[in-house]
Amino acid sequence: MVLLMVPGIFRTICCKANTGLHFKSPYVCKNMGVKLARGQFLVFLDASLLPGKDWLNPGLNKLRSNPNAIIIGNTVSSFDSRHPTAYELLDSLYLSPLDLANESSGTPGGNVFLSMETWKLVGEFMEVRSLGDIEWSARALNSGIKLVPEKDAIVYYTPKMKTSFIKKAIRMGKGRKALILSQKKNAMPLLVLFMFRQFLPPNPFTLYSTIQARNRAEYKGRFFEMYLVAWHFKLSYLRGIFTSNAYNQSTDL
Repeated sequence: MVLLMVPGIFRTICCKANTGLHFKSPYVCKNMGVKLARGQFLVFLDASLLPGKDWLNPGLNKLRSNPNAIIIGNTVSSFDSRHPTAYELLDSLYLSPLDLANESSGTPGGNVFLSMETWKLVGEFMEVRSLGDIEWSARALNSGIKLVPEKDAIVYYTPKMKTSFIKKAIRMGKGRKALILSQKKNAMPLLVLFMFRQFLPPNPFTLYSTIQARNRAEYKGRFFEMYLVAWHFKLSYLRGIFTSNAYNQSTDL
C-alpha cells in the first residue's frame, strides 16, 4: 500500500497486489479506506464513474436529513458514440440503482453516502472479486437500514463494449460463486440451482418491460439485439462460475 498525503486536503491510497488475496478486489481498497478515514461521513465512488459538477452536495444533504440511512446516488449512462452497440445498451439498461434501492437482494454501491455509525452497524465489504456491494447492501437492508435514493447526486458511466462487457459478466459470475459458497447452510444446493437457472434463456418479457420503463431513444428498435446480448451475458456469467475456484479467483479479468 502506498499512501500519498496532502495536508488538509486529501489522502490517496494505492492498493498493491500484496493484500494476501489471490485475486483483485475493489472491496479491499474500500475497507482499507474506511479504516483510514477520520470523518463523520463516508462516500464510495467507483473508479469507472465520473462525478457531475454538483454531485457531492445533494448526497451529503440527503444524508444529513436521513442520518441512519444509506444514500444511493444516481448513475447516468453516457455513450461514446451516437450509435452504441447492443452490448453498450444492455450494460446501460440495468445501470441506475435508484429503482432497486429497497429490494432485499441488494443494489450496486458505486455511488453511495453513509455515516460512520451506519458503517459500523453493517460491517465491512466481503473481499470478493465482484458483487460485494450487492451482498453488503442486502445485509444493510436485512439489518433494518433503509436505502434512500438521491436523484441529484449524479455520476456518469460509459457503458462497456463487447470485450469489456463479457469480462464484466465473467467477474460477476466469479463473485456470485464466492458469495454463495460463503453461506453456511445449503451452499452447494444453492449454487447448483443458480447455475441451472443460468442455462435458461433470458425472460423476454422482463427485458422488454425494463426497456420500456427506461424509455431511452437509443433502445428503440434494438430489442432483438439486446436479447441476444442478454443471452451471451448469462452464458459468460456461467463461465465465470465454472472457471472460478471459489476464493482463489483469477486476476486476469
